[in-house]
Formats: sequence, structure tokens, C-alpha cells
Amino acid sequence: MTALFLMSMLFGLTCGQAMSFCIPTEYTMHIERRECAYCLTINTTIWAGYCMTR
Repeated sequence: MTALFLMSMLFGLTCGQAMSFCIPTEYTMHIERRECAYCLTINTTIWAGYCMTR
């Protein structure tokens, strides 16, 4: 029983840590130039944290 509990706890912690590092985050960019009479705001989503790439 103890070995099974320990293995399931270890598996749960490993999967929980690996899946929680890469999350989408809302990001707002403000773009303005002196020549233009207005400021452009871009709302987008970026991935933040430790994300696996190819």
C-alpha cells in the first residue's frame, strides 16, 4: 500500500508540475509614433512559462 501511494503521489506531482508551467497569458501592446495622431492598442495571447518546443 505504501509503495502504491508513493508512486501515485510522485506521478501526480510530476504531471502537475509539467502541465502547469506553460499557460496562455493575455498581453496588451501599445504602439504609438510621434507622426501619428493616435495610439494603436493590440490585445493578444502569448504563452508564458516553460513551454516545450520542437
